[in-house]
Amino acid sequence: RTPPGHVAVDPELGRFAFAIDETPDSAQVSFYTGFTAAMGGGQYPRKIDSDLPVIPVTTTDGTEGALSRALAVWREKKLPEAAIEFVDSGSYEEERVHIELEADQRLVIRAAQGQRPLLRFIDTHQIWRGDGLNVTGMPGSRLKIDGLLVTGRGIHVRGELTELTLVHSTLVPGWGLHPEKHASHEGEPSLLLQDTGAHVNLRHSITGGIQVRSSRLQHEPNRINVSDSIVDAIRHHA
Repeated sequence: RTPPGHVAVDPELGRFAFAIDETPDSAQVSFYTGFTAAMGGGQYPRKIDSDLPVIPVTTTDGTEGALSRALAVWREKKLPEAAIEFVDSGSYEEERVHIELEADQRLVIRAAQGQRPLLRFIDTHQIWRGDGLNVTGMPGSRLKIDGLLVTGRGIHVRGELTELTLVHSTLVPGWGLHPEKHASHEGEPSLLLQDTGAHVNLRHSITGGIQVRSSRLQHEPNRINVSDSIVDAIRHHA
C-alpha cells in the first residue's frame, strides 16, 4: 500500500499507485527519452522555420481532435504558408485527419522546440477505413511534419502534392507502440503514396515501410530521399 502523501511507480509497466482517498482524476508526468542519435523526435535542439505564422495546439484546449480544430482554423484563414505547432509534449488523439493543400500552399505540422508530442490515431470502427493522416494537394503544394511521434495509423498521400518532408519524427513501424497488441498490422506501411508524383524527403526520422501504388503508368518514379534515418518494415516473412 502506498503511504499517504506518496506515489508509487512501477518503472517496467508504467503504473502509478496512490494512497487510499488520494487518487486524482488525472495525472501528468514528465520524462526524458534517450537514443543513440538526434533522430525520431525528442527534446534535443533542432532547426525550425521561425518566419511562419503559427497556429498553436495545446493540451489545455483538450487533446481529442485538437489537430483537426487547428486545421479548421488554418483552412478558415486561407494562409499560403503556416505552421501548426504542438506547444507541449502531450498525448493527442484523432480518428482521421484530412489535409487538402491548394496550389503553392505550404503547411508545417511541428512540435515546439524541446517538445515531443504524441499523435495517436484511434480506430472507432470495426472495419478499417483507411490511414489516419490523409493528404492531398495541388501542384506546388508542400507539407512538412517536424518533431512528432505518430502511432495508430500511417500517412496516406494522394493527388498532385509536390513535396512531403518528414524530419525529426517517428511514424511507428507496425503502427503500434506495443507489438504484441498490434501484430495484425505487422508489415503495414507507415507511408503510402498512391497515384501521386510527390517527392518525399525523410531526414533524422524513424518510419515503417514506404509503399508506392499506382493505377496508371508514370513516366518517372517517385523520388524518395532518405538520410540519417531508419526505415523498418518489421515484416518477418516475404
